[in-house]
Amino acid sequence: MRFAFRAIVAQQYFMEQTRLSFGTTRIRFLAVAMLICALLGATWLLSYRATEQFARAALERDAALFATSLTARLNRFDHLAPILARDPDIRQFWSAKDLLPLNQKLRDAANDSALEAIYLMDENGLTVAASNFEAPVTFLGKNYGFRPYFQDAVRGDTARFFAVGATTQRPGVFLATPVRDEGTVFRGVLALKHDLSQITEGWNDAPYPLFVTNAAGVVVLASDPAWLYRTTKPIDSIQKAQIASTRQFGPHPLMPLGWRFDLQEVLAEGVGHIHAAEPLPILGWTLHHMRPLRTVRVNAWQTTALAALALGLIGAFYAVLRARRVRLALNESQKERRALRTMNTALESEIEDRRAAERRLETAQAELARSSRLAALGQLSASVTHELGQPLSAMKNHIAAAELNPTRGEQVLGKLSGLVRRMESITTDLRFFAKPGDTQLEHVDLNEVAQGALELTQVDFEVRGVALEVAMASSSINVRGNRLRLEQVVVNLLKNAMRAVQDADNGTVHLTVKDDGIVVTDNGPGLAGKTLEALSEPFYTTSASGMGMGLGLAISAAIAKDHGGWLKARDTGHGAQFALVVPLEEPQT
Repeated sequence: MRFAFRAIVAQQYFMEQTRLSFGTTRIRFLAVAMLICALLGATWLLSYRATEQFARAALERDAALFATSLTARLNRFDHLAPILARDPDIRQFWSAKDLLPLNQKLRDAANDSALEAIYLMDENGLTVAASNFEAPVTFLGKNYGFRPYFQDAVRGDTARFFAVGATTQRPGVFLATPVRDEGTVFRGVLALKHDLSQITEGWNDAPYPLFVTNAAGVVVLASDPAWLYRTTKPIDSIQKAQIASTRQFGPHPLMPLGWRFDLQEVLAEGVGHIHAAEPLPILGWTLHHMRPLRTVRVNAWQTTALAALALGLIGAFYAVLRARRVRLALNESQKERRALRTMNTALESEIEDRRAAERRLETAQAELARSSRLAALGQLSASVTHELGQPLSAMKNHIAAAELNPTRGEQVLGKLSGLVRRMESITTDLRFFAKPGDTQLEHVDLNEVAQGALELTQVDFEVRGVALEVAMASSSINVRGNRLRLEQVVVNLLKNAMRAVQDADNGTVHLTVKDDGIVVTDNGPGLAGKTLEALSEPFYTTSASGMGMGLGLAISAAIAKDHGGWLKARDTGHGAQFALVVPLEEPQT
């Protein structure tokens, strides 16, 4: 009887609470809706700010990488002009009766180095020999004495200058150096023109716009051709007169772009962009990288949509749980009502049923609590994984940028060659590992490979005061391979040997071409017990910081393997010896 009375009271209480709940349902709904709107608004704002910061950091990192690559491309021919200026035929051009052989030599040098043109001017600026002497549009007979690079070279300086060609109307970077005869008397100027069109063609694959401005604010390179030779800031009359006197930009009127630059943002053509500017250490250039702000807004809306979906799923899950609780309560109420109808005949049975119902209720509540804990644990795990994934990814990106980004700063011209060698070493190593195996095999003479490597390293040996002894093979040693890649291996071996002996009193490096390959021997400290496998480990280096990434032997071993050959190394007792072994070419039958 006591149980029946409690059941009736419980049923009445439940019905009363149900009537009261209907009055507050609408208020609760409005409060929940306002809370959800506030959460979604805060999510959008926080997501926008976080996405903008991440996008700005990524843009600055990409701008630094593009600037490093562009600087390396601009510096790649710095060594060539002084070397060609010391060529005997060029030194004696003023006394030559026939300049056709000199024209042919300049043509071959331009073709081998992928330069647009190499030309020689006399002391008045008149072009007397040019690599394009056979072309319909040639530099022969043209006077370029008005160009600043000619005037700087006359004063004895090696000069670099960007301009639109006065003859070809094609833009390029001009590198000029003075030419002196054997008696060091000034006789003329040798100039190289480097076409930069391949650089901007590579920028077409960049996800966001790129452009480069000079010190006057004129766009000299751009991923969008419509921006070329436009200005980002007003140019005064003095600057215009200087530009006109040098014909730097030919017939282009240098019209303003009409963009608005505000701190780290740019309003370009009516579209807002995040902006990152990276100064280049040469030519006074600055590389600009932009990303539309609409991509940040799209990412913020996507994140907000995901948050809304998550809130919807949570709400649906809560509704399912609440419906389950109501259903369980109704089932219990029905059981109690059935128990009331039969209490007069089986009171003991009802009591037992009540106890069984209580046990089932406890079991259901325990299962419900366990399910809630598991759901919360799963949500917590997903949140931790998501939150940790972003900083880990950012850490890896920063580490990669730190390894790739060389030390920059204000560099005087006298120290520029050291910076070039370091940046070329790093970018060359990285390009090899980024895209290996792109090799076209052809007939190659190992004597020519050794000679090419000597031409690239001769100046370094002279500057460091290291003696270099060479023994070429008496006849051609033909292999099948890629000459430039094989030269890279020999250059790496020569530079390693040069660094090993540069501090020795009588540092000497021997290069010998044999029937089975090319051998480089030095009288340095030797291998110190290291094996070739250990020395070829990527990023292993004994050089000072900034002088290399420890990839030289790793690259050399990979190149030798691509040619079916290998590297050998041993201690001679008085130094170290490295050998590049390449199988001889099979004779044609």
